[in-house]
Amino acid sequence: MMLKPSIDTLLDKVPSKYSLCILQAKRAHELEAGAKPTQEFKSVKATLQALEEIESGNVVIHPDPEAKRAAVHAVFVHLIALMASASFVHLTQLFLRIALLIDDVLRSLLRHKL
Repeated sequence: MMLKPSIDTLLDKVPSKYSLCILQAKRAHELEAGAKPTQEFKSVKATLQALEEIESGNVVIHPDPEAKRAAVHAVFVHLIALMASASFVHLTQLFLRIALLIDDVLRSLLRHKL
């Protein structure tokens, strides 16, 4: 039985088998959780769909993982500061601002792919 896409074409897209495994697992979990697919699939299973997206170049490893971690950390620090300064009267506004910040972070990460 031949795996499609082949491991050779997939390893042209990522630096190592370990990176491929991690990228595939993360994307498969996202697809199973309802993430929007980047293409039409031949496969039914999320793990193989993730490999199809990696092969087509629609899903890649973030070029600067440290910058990604720093951006996510900055958002959480900002959220903690917002929560610390909130009173009970402003909780609704706080939750709305938190939701908007999370939405901005997710959109930013999706622009940079995984």
